[in-house]
Amino acid sequence: MSWLHNVLAGDSEIKGELQELAARAHDETLPAKERLVAMMELGSAVEAGEKIQAAINELEESVDDEPKYVWRNGAKVKVDK
Repeated sequence: MSWLHNVLAGDSEIKGELQELAARAHDETLPAKERLVAMMELGSAVEAGEKIQAAINELEESVDDEPKYVWRNGAKVKVDK
């Protein structure tokens, strides 16, 4: 699941901020420059969130791929998953 989907599914301050930026980007009563700035900020926030989520996913995968070892009878033994 993507970061954006997770944020929009929950109830957080980040969700509120993203919704506010989206509303400003679509508000035709605002000047075009302000709508463009809001759209750029929204895009930057979503892109940053997706990058953070990708980094977290990568870390979780690398931790799971490492072999597990336990001590048995004074020796370190690799444990099958």
